[in-house]
Amino acid sequence: MGQAVSARDSRSAYTDRVREDFDRLADLPESGGWDHNAHYHPFLLKQLPPRLDEALEVGCGTGAFARLLAKRCGTVVAIDLSPRMVEVARARSWEHPNVEYVVAAAS
Repeated sequence: MGQAVSARDSRSAYTDRVREDFDRLADLPESGGWDHNAHYHPFLLKQLPPRLDEALEVGCGTGAFARLLAKRCGTVVAIDLSPRMVEVARARSWEHPNVEYVVAAAS
């Protein structure tokens, strides 16, 4: 039992560190040069039908891809582990009322 608790505590501590790191990254400017994630957005969008009823984005960050999905989806649910990332995503997505941002882990 002790090892199971220790492993769970270790995962929890790791998750907390990741959350804290992404909370700090959330305040970086959106258009600050090359973005390795945005580089794949056109490719990902080509894999989808032109119109969708709903979509789920896991690890939405500040919402850049969720906003692109919102243009072709009725509803987008976008989740991220970082509360600050979700806060920034909501602020940047005010023109996309069909996106719901949720602070949640993917697990």
